Amino acid sequence: MLAMASAAYAQPIKPVAVDVRQYGAIPDDGKDDAGAIQNAIDAMAPYQTLVFPAGVFELSKTLDPRGGGRSFRGATTLKWVGELITAQTSTVLRSPAGEFAFYLQGSNVTFSNITFNGRAIFADRPNNQMNAGLIIDNCWFILDVTGERQDAIEFTTGLENSRITNCVFDPIKGDNAIYGYNWNNLLIANNQFFNGNEAIHLVAHADASKDLLIEQNYFAGISRMAAEIQGGGINTVVQDNYYEKPQLSSILANNDGTFAYSIISDRSRGTRVRRNVSIAPQRPDGIGVRIIFELGGFDFACENNFSDGGNHVVAVNGAKATGIVRNNQLMNYLEGPRNSNQAKATFVNNGSAVKLPIDLLKRGKPGPNRRFAETDR
Repeated sequence: MLAMASAAYAQPIKPVAVDVRQYGAIPDDGKDDAGAIQNAIDAMAPYQTLVFPAGVFELSKTLDPRGGGRSFRGATTLKWVGELITAQTSTVLRSPAGEFAFYLQGSNVTFSNITFNGRAIFADRPNNQMNAGLIIDNCWFILDVTGERQDAIEFTTGLENSRITNCVFDPIKGDNAIYGYNWNNLLIANNQFFNGNEAIHLVAHADASKDLLIEQNYFAGISRMAAEIQGGGINTVVQDNYYEKPQLSSILANNDGTFAYSIISDRSRGTRVRRNVSIAPQRPDGIGVRIIFELGGFDFACENNFSDGGNHVVAVNGAKATGIVRNNQLMNYLEGPRNSNQAKATFVNNGSAVKLPIDLLKRGKPGPNRRFAETDR
């Protein structure tokens, strides 16, 4: 009797992975796939994976990924060719005009091996709750749209215990590759940002934002800022990133917003900026990157970085900012490190003759699935 009762209540085990074609989404047929993909998502159980084959899927409306441990995996494969990354056997999701491909209000969702054409992922939640457990890995973002607040990835109420890793953003024709407010344990690492406006722009409106790690990213062809962090934040770390080949204008005023690392979060505490590279040689007419390291906040440390070029190499701008700038190899700049706006940073052992603990140039360039050995917080 007990065995019969157990059998009567046994539930069929759902497969771990579901192919989106089972629900009628067919790649490369030029037809709208949004309804079929959403039907597949709605039929998924928590922690199932929706698999996309190679090809282009057309979206007429934004999709709700729901969260709950669901995963979305395509066939996009990132491969190194010399100094560049290429995408092979791509799964492409083409966003609806002017809208995001996915709008996440839940938590715990993973996107991997997908090429997004247009605005990709927007995350927010009611009552200013953070989205938790968002993982974006090994994806390619083609932000082929223009205009303010046209971002590849955007979050408005915060990301918690989340990571954006091993991705390529190329081109960045819109506003930002990654744009968002507030965080708690957020990792942005080993991404490649190419050809466009701004790579990373984060704002801590909630000063309690903590544990942001931006490391081992590569920036090239950026016309505005590689990494811009504003507002507050506790224990922010920007380390082991590589910046070169900025897009510069022949008109000096057009380069006013061209910075390498703008960590001007003037209410922040405990920020660490270390082992970053900036190669921004001056143009023959003296018009170059406006600032290499812009710093603010309290108890920050900027150390063991390498910089070649730039109009102003280190600017401490935050009101009454306190911290130390030390042991940085800085060369070929027009204006040296200094305080302004009542900042009180200390400058120790900075210059072209400084010997760094690690030869940052010989170490090479980071990027998707290329990690350096050092990764301390």
